[in-house]
This record gives sequence, structure tokens and C-alpha cells, in this order.
Amino acid sequence: MRASSTTGHGLGECSGEAERRNGSEPSSGTTRHLLPEGEGKNKHPAAIEAAAQGVLGARAPFPDAALANLYDPLSMPPALVKAHQALDRAVDAANVAAEKSAGRKPPRLSSDAERVAFLFERYQALTSLLPASKPAKICRRKAKVTP
Repeated sequence: MRASSTTGHGLGECSGEAERRNGSEPSSGTTRHLLPEGEGKNKHPAAIEAAAQGVLGARAPFPDAALANLYDPLSMPPALVKAHQALDRAVDAANVAAEKSAGRKPPRLSSDAERVAFLFERYQALTSLLPASKPAKICRRKAKVTP
């Protein structure tokens, strides 16, 4: 497992390295998420990193702004909203690719609620000591028709 972080609204996941390279430590409002090691390898980590840099770039014009003010839903700068939406799309693409490559049904991730539900399901599957339960198959037999 490797740790990743996110700040702001939504559930974008990005490396805290991006903030450190820009000369700042991850803020106290940073949330850590665990990503399964080896899932979503290929272009997705680079896309997430680029989108995370976009978020940092959108925050750059406001160096003295408190995160609570910067991320106020009523006054959040439009460029920052768009940057977080791009980050969400990059993370969603990585999650869908990881699920497909693992042979699981790709999740529907069109809202924050669906993202949270997906992340909790994956967390439970990754941390559970019990094997994942498979839904019982329902066998429907055609009734024999007797004349």
C-alpha cells in the first residue's frame, strides 16, 4: 500500500510529493488515502500527478488564503473548482482501470457520494480478514408444464 493525499472538496487523490516539491508541506487539512499498490499502473499516476499540479497551480494566486476560505463552496475560485474536477476525473479513470484490470465491475463514479461509497467498499475489501463474499446466484428453473 502507498499513501496519497487530497485537499479540498471531492475525493481526488494525489501525492503529497507535489506540495513538498513546491516548497510547502501538506497542509493540516490534508486527508490521507491508501491506494492499493500495483493497481492502475501505467498512465494514471502521471495523469493524477499532473492534475494535482493543476490544483496547486490554481491555488498559487492565493498564497495568503486560509484553506477554509479558499475552499468555501460559495466563494471557491472557478479555476480551483475546475482543477479539482480534473483531478476527480483523473482519479476516477485510475479507479475504473484498476477495477477492470482486477476483473471487477467498474464503478459508477459520477458523484462524490458514489466515490465515497466506492472507496469504503475497496477499503473494506482490502482490510477485511475474511474472504470477499460473492452474491448468491439465483437459479430460476422453468416450471415443467404437464398437459
